[in-house]
Amino acid sequence: MNKLSVNKFSSGFKFIFKGFEAIKSDKTLWKWALIPLVLDLILLIYVLASAFAAIGATVNWGLSFIFTSTTGFFYNLLYYPLYILFFISVGAIAIYSVYLIGSIIASPFNSMIAEKVLINRGLLKQQNFNFKRWLAMSLKMF
Repeated sequence: MNKLSVNKFSSGFKFIFKGFEAIKSDKTLWKWALIPLVLDLILLIYVLASAFAAIGATVNWGLSFIFTSTTGFFYNLLYYPLYILFFISVGAIAIYSVYLIGSIIASPFNSMIAEKVLINRGLLKQQNFNFKRWLAMSLKMF
């Protein structure tokens, strides 16, 4: 690994801390950062709980096409590996789905944070809130 790759890799982590510094520069930005975080956490808990609750029934339903009884050695031999496989795959799909939906939820809030930071740094002039302009910016950021 050469030095340029290491510098690029480390500069990626620095942007996270620069973002926190920008949010810390104005205390009113915390609410715009915390609202999508809380919404995403609620969505993640709901989706994971719903998805993991259905795994056992889904595995039973799939194995009912092969076995007529839900007891026995061969049923248990297939049930637990399938349960683990479904658990991992459903967890990955659920987390990715929440990531996509969370990005959609967070985009208007990120737009508001970016606008406030640009105003604080003097790169953008202060404007009164306009819902039409905010909606257009949110759709552009999306």
